[in-house]
Amino acid sequence: MIGYMTDKNALKRVRLIALDLDGTYLNERSAVSERNKEAVRRAEENGIHVVLSTGRPFCGILPEYVKDTPIRYAVTTNGAGVYEFDQNEKTCLFEHSMDYEKVAGICDFLLTKKVHFDVFMNGDGYTDEHVLKYIDELAMPDELKYYLHGTRKTVSDISAFLRERKNPVQKVTMNFPPAFYQTDRREVQDFLTADKTLRVVSGGYMNLEFTDEAVSKARALDFLLKHLGLSVDQCMAVGDSENDLDMIRFAGVGAAMGNASGEVKEAADIVAKDNIHDGVAELIDSIME
Repeated sequence: MIGYMTDKNALKRVRLIALDLDGTYLNERSAVSERNKEAVRRAEENGIHVVLSTGRPFCGILPEYVKDTPIRYAVTTNGAGVYEFDQNEKTCLFEHSMDYEKVAGICDFLLTKKVHFDVFMNGDGYTDEHVLKYIDELAMPDELKYYLHGTRKTVSDISAFLRERKNPVQKVTMNFPPAFYQTDRREVQDFLTADKTLRVVSGGYMNLEFTDEAVSKARALDFLLKHLGLSVDQCMAVGDSENDLDMIRFAGVGAAMGNASGEVKEAADIVAKDNIHDGVAELIDSIME
């Protein structure tokens, strides 16, 4: 542990560990290290549930992230969907989504800006073919660009697609080329934050993400804890970005990665090593000491 002290008894009470994915459980290559996987296996052997809590949709939880682990629950899309799964078969336990017509109108606006964006429904991700060109301009590791290219379903007109399907929308994620941080990103942020029915956060790499204003990882974790018969003081939440703040403040033990933003570290009870140096495994070891 590299920062802050916490009550050892609080650590001993932990029976559920909620792990963010990008920047937390995943390393700089968007992979799970064998040390982290081994720590997860040890935790489960000691009666501690390990769950994922991510901004990604269910389809973004790639099979290799959970292979050879006992992980069977995931909070997705910043808390808009909670899933139980086995070998990538999913059962949605909880969902809090947005009206498709409202999101279609926002997509009409986004298509006038220089931004790549994805719309998440029923655990899947959809992208308008006209914004694919921006992916390779994004300031993020190549592995994440490959992830965006490989996990989204492309449609010719996302707004028309939403209006035709009439499915509720869990979340929309927007990524901006760096050349447009001060123009298009700012305009999009102002447009979205003016609508008080939306919750707008960043999940890293200067992106923007929005859900219904009632959605958060903390609220979804509260649901999952009750589903498993656990209390909040038995929960540790681990993350690195703005979209992790609410669950870190909510949990009995909030933990920030060494690579976390300053705001996240200030909110945490513990600061671990960074995601490159298996900070997650270090945190799990601290519970079982």
